Amino acid sequence: IPVAVNHDSLETWFPQAAQGFAETTGTTLDLRVEDQDHTVELLRKGTVLGAVTTLDEPVQGCQIHALGSIRYAATCTPDFHARHFARGVTAQALESAPVLVFNRKDDMQTRFARRLAGDEVPATAPTWWIPSTRAFVQANLGGLGWTMNPLPLVKRHLDAGRLVYVRQRAWEDVPLYWQHWKGDVQTMTLLTRAVLAASSSLVGKRRR
Repeated sequence: IPVAVNHDSLETWFPQAAQGFAETTGTTLDLRVEDQDHTVELLRKGTVLGAVTTLDEPVQGCQIHALGSIRYAATCTPDFHARHFARGVTAQALESAPVLVFNRKDDMQTRFARRLAGDEVPATAPTWWIPSTRAFVQANLGGLGWTMNPLPLVKRHLDAGRLVYVRQRAWEDVPLYWQHWKGDVQTMTLLTRAVLAASSSLVGKRRR
């Protein structure tokens, strides 16, 4: 079954869905990785039969299930914080502080910066483009820049003091949804059941 999944879900909770699915069927998954704001395009085109997406409206012909939210934490090293944010996370500080960005579709850091400092935040800042989830976390730990990380991937580093929040309560919850084409197909029913079970680790788990 071709399925679209965003990078961060694939690195955190979705493997549990794949494992649960494998325990109930001999069918395999063809996972297509895409940004969570763009996976739905693969669904609309019929390239995939199911997708983890941020779209809260069902694609025509599809069924939708709310999964809960994945929490992203704005983090950096203590040294980086002392060097760039000692006087606060201001527009001026964000203009000069290097930032880590996954790819050209990733606008989470820009959105979060504007939420912190308003529209005065510049459209560009010194940017590291790092299209690898694991390398992304390592670059953050190495002090290359601040960024938004899925909390499950960095919580132990925050607890150990290797990373800190850029400021108090510096996180953002991104709601996720599972959409799939309708039809009385037993394998899709089993996959949906596995996805819903695995998503129980997400923030604010809801059901529809």
